[in-house]
Amino acid sequence: MDDAEKARKKNQLLDQTTALNRKSAQCGYAIADLNQSRNAMGQFENEWRSIRNQHMGRDIVARIQLPQVFEGTVAQTFAQDFPNYVRLMDQNGAEIQGIIDQINRQIQKLEQFQGSLASQVSKINLQIAAL
Repeated sequence: MDDAEKARKKNQLLDQTTALNRKSAQCGYAIADLNQSRNAMGQFENEWRSIRNQHMGRDIVARIQLPQVFEGTVAQTFAQDFPNYVRLMDQNGAEIQGIIDQINRQIQKLEQFQGSLASQVSKINLQIAAL
């Protein structure tokens, strides 16, 4: 292989590493965005659970119907419906955790892909060094 062919091959390999490094950088940006979203979602979930637990611990929540304060048909209906609403809130809380888990899986897949790209770049660098 003459010098011109080596230079052409080297430039071709350098172009490949540039393209792979660009993809890796895009993965890095996506990972950072997903981490930010996951952290925001986790913070929201923690705040929600804290507020939920704070309110659920109040005496008024356990009784709902309060003589001379909140009684009658509406209070009875609310007292009957309240456990269903609490279950629904808890299901939504579980769904938040499911979304966080999905974000974590996406981050892991992107990190694996990024590692694969780095491996390809290393192999190409070895080829360049061997020229």
